[in-house]
Amino acid sequence: MLTIIYQILPLFLLILLGGLFGFLNKGFNEKMVAELNRYAYYIGFPAIIINSFLSIDIIPKVEIQTALINIGILVAFMFLVIWMTGKLLKNERLQNTYFVCATFGNVAYLGFPLLYSIDANYSISLSLHIAGYLLVMFTLGIAKLEISKNKGALDYLKLTKSIVLNPLLLGTFIGIMITVLEISIPDFGKRTIGMVSASASPVVLFALGVFIAKNKIVKLSLVHATFISVLKLVILPFIFFGFSVTILTDYKMTVSIIMAAMPVAITPFILAEIYDMDKKIIVSAIIISTVLASLWLPLVIGWA
Repeated sequence: MLTIIYQILPLFLLILLGGLFGFLNKGFNEKMVAELNRYAYYIGFPAIIINSFLSIDIIPKVEIQTALINIGILVAFMFLVIWMTGKLLKNERLQNTYFVCATFGNVAYLGFPLLYSIDANYSISLSLHIAGYLLVMFTLGIAKLEISKNKGALDYLKLTKSIVLNPLLLGTFIGIMITVLEISIPDFGKRTIGMVSASASPVVLFALGVFIAKNKIVKLSLVHATFISVLKLVILPFIFFGFSVTILTDYKMTVSIIMAAMPVAITPFILAEIYDMDKKIIVSAIIISTVLASLWLPLVIGWA
């Protein structure tokens, strides 16, 4: 329990710091918040992904198989959420907000250090799982958002370009190539990547705090955020758990289950700068799911 609280507490302190700054600095507007998010999206988060691969020497076959299974379940869950929200919600903006937040958890900034602190042997599995989440979100996820952005039409050329040039997928591809081709990175290069990756999440959390200070979070946003938190924290990990004790008994799904129970990631807040999603609901979902995760994750870790 204390380990989880210690991992989560800095998130809230950074949000609080951003909130105080935003409240006291009237000249710091939402355009500046957007620029901070763009820094994280194009530079900081790709560095996190590359940095996670730098410590990997050999990728065991069973870890690759487990990661591919994880991707398959995640894709199925994504389509389930898209189908459910399509039936229950008429507002496409809300549908986008739900499926992105419910699918994409805080696997990099919170999940990686948390599970690594529990068992350092999870490092390879964690890196592959993070890569899987990114692959799903920035291929199928971006395709769904692009269709919504283009009013139901899909520009395949534009979609291909957005996927191929996506900075997070590029970071994943570079990280995999470094591992597979055993490319040696000089120490100064590793330190530089490490420093940039360390800056990404604090920048976004600070920007999130500023956004809260500049915007009033309405009650309806909290209701939607609560439903999203249940989908993310409870339904998704139980789906993984169900597969692990029935069909996939030959695979160790511990990392998959715990990573599925991570709170809503801060990445949707960044994507909302580019695609049509509700920022207020996203902010509320990040905060509510992260608070609940501090109580829920010890239970998940216990039965995983």
